[in-house]
Amino acid sequence: MVLRAMWTDSSEHEDLAAEVARLTRRLDDANRRLAALESKLDAEHVVVDDPAAHWVAEHRQEAASYRGKTVAIHPTRGIVASGDNLESVSREVRRMGLTEEVLLDVIPTFFE
Repeated sequence: MVLRAMWTDSSEHEDLAAEVARLTRRLDDANRRLAALESKLDAEHVVVDDPAAHWVAEHRQEAASYRGKTVAIHPTRGIVASGDNLESVSREVRRMGLTEEVLLDVIPTFFE
């Protein structure tokens, strides 16, 4: 009876060891696939160019004169409308027909 119990324990141990080995291989495979996907994501990461942000960077002094104001920035014409709130600037942008071309933003009060 004792020998049978040892045999059963040994058999269960082998089964568990085989299951651990199988799961370890699956985990290794999943980690390889994850690394490949992360690498692909990094390779496909695209930075969107923002022409309005470029305009502000190139015309900092002019942009600074609008500190605390809501502005509409056209990528080539610069600030085409400004006001104390989004509604008034949006209204002016719609009146000019520039709704697709401009970025609405607030120039921070600390902007230099």
